[in-house]
Amino acid sequence: MKASVIIPTKNGEEYLEECLTAVFNQKTAFTFEVIIVDSGSRDRTLEIIEKFQKKIHPIPPLKKEGDSSLLQREVRRDLIGLSDFKIYQIPPQEFGHGRTRNFAVSKTQGEYLVFLTQDATPADENWLANIIKPIEQDSEIAGVFGKHLPRKDCDPFQRRALNDFMNSFGAKTAIYQLSQEGRKEEEYEKNKHVLSFFSNVNSAIRRSVFEKIPFQEVEMGEDQFWAKDIILAGHKKAYEPQAAVYHSHNYGIWNQFKRWFDEFRQHKKNQNYVGVSGVWKIPFLALRLWFNDIKYIRSQSEYNLWQKIYWSIWIFFMDLARFCAEYLGGRYDKLPIWLQNRLSMQYEIIHKR
Repeated sequence: MKASVIIPTKNGEEYLEECLTAVFNQKTAFTFEVIIVDSGSRDRTLEIIEKFQKKIHPIPPLKKEGDSSLLQREVRRDLIGLSDFKIYQIPPQEFGHGRTRNFAVSKTQGEYLVFLTQDATPADENWLANIIKPIEQDSEIAGVFGKHLPRKDCDPFQRRALNDFMNSFGAKTAIYQLSQEGRKEEEYEKNKHVLSFFSNVNSAIRRSVFEKIPFQEVEMGEDQFWAKDIILAGHKKAYEPQAAVYHSHNYGIWNQFKRWFDEFRQHKKNQNYVGVSGVWKIPFLALRLWFNDIKYIRSQSEYNLWQKIYWSIWIFFMDLARFCAEYLGGRYDKLPIWLQNRLSMQYEIIHKR
């Protein structure tokens, strides 16, 4: 078994069928398996998974009429690389981004561990081959993260931010590692925003490294912690733009606030990052970002006047929510637990949805 594609799921019916269709259509010169761990879905997620299981699992032998011999139906030719597809179910309260993925790995056989989320759709049929290519070519590379592309319905500001962020890694395969022996911590601190980035939305990890350095069982950001651990251990990580997935969110302002709160809380835990130094800076930072966003939306010819007015108003409240979330997330440890839970999207997903 060359690769294992791991997908955690919970109430993922919106994009899961699209995601699995793209995975099933991968063209590879090797065999791979798909492992799903579901943590209490209540929508059509399990029904969708069952439909795909029927495509790959062998159908019971049939007797040929008038003959005692048994015939075995063939697996479709376009599934030649996909050898197995399994699902494991866990209670919702047992879910953890690191813990659940570690559990999933224990059920795999692949030499390379490939991680997707239920709302990430491989952009083409070569995604799987491309995401593991850097690991195959360089034995010192422990993991690879791929490109994220905005979906067609992505709002204009998230689309710009996502494209700018991914393009900052370059148009070709990029490799990252520490260079100064004996001064690893110091070098890491100087470049931690780049060196610590890794995303299990779209990634591949060498199994032999993972067995020594599994994911930390943290609430969120297990991929970022893992990147730090392997970089400090002397391994390389890589970015592969040819291994792209469609992945973006159209959250409302309140849900986006909660997502940002989780992210900035994790930045505080992982990197001791506190972006907004004082509450009085929130209006100034939000207005400055808003003015830049207005300039951007005015320059977009694809929107008419009324659409530009709508997006200009919408983004003001979104920018304000962002810096409020950054301020509170960076000071999560000063908030009571009940308020942290109220402000957290992760808590809601695990315990309520």
